[in-house]
Amino acid sequence: MDFLLFYFFNHVYRMCPNLNSLFDIEERLGLNKKTQPELKSTIMNKNVQVNSENGITIITAYAVIEAPKATVWEVLGQPGKIEDFHPLIENSYMISEKKNGVGSKRHCDLRPMGAMDEMIKEWIEGDSFTAEVTGGKMMPPYKFMRGSIELNEFEGDTKVIFTFSYMLKFGLLGRMMDQFFIRSQFKKAPPQYVNGLKEFIESGYK
Repeated sequence: MDFLLFYFFNHVYRMCPNLNSLFDIEERLGLNKKTQPELKSTIMNKNVQVNSENGITIITAYAVIEAPKATVWEVLGQPGKIEDFHPLIENSYMISEKKNGVGSKRHCDLRPMGAMDEMIKEWIEGDSFTAEVTGGKMMPPYKFMRGSIELNEFEGDTKVIFTFSYMLKFGLLGRMMDQFFIRSQFKKAPPQYVNGLKEFIESGYK
């Protein structure tokens, strides 16, 4: 962690050599509440939306799968098998006796490196669930980090919406880390989640 913070500050000061303090950095980024409103941004790409406000980043992606809702849920209802379709997950399995539902826990080994443990906090059978990160390796310093999946069926197809939200520690420093480094990497994950699921199901996974 000390190396990460050192690298971050070194990078910021190399980009902005005239900055003499965190106050100067705050001014440059428009984060000083005395002179600027709270930073808020929205980035829109095809099927992906990124919002940031009050230190919380929310990334949403969706895909329309040519399969009925029940078929899509058959896959998602087995959280321990996310490795089957998620290209950023090397290995996954449940670490609780419960295999799904509120309170069940999952471990994921990530590509190219790192790992995370999650607990399912919300579960609506056949419709949606929310999992919250509870620990891991090589993760950024977070206050919270969670992902929610929601299914909506129409005309025989299913729209899958994945929302990933998080907040980093360290206040201003955390927001700077997010803006300069973390967000650009994290925003790649939700589209790969829903598109990987789409490809897996439409290819006839059975």
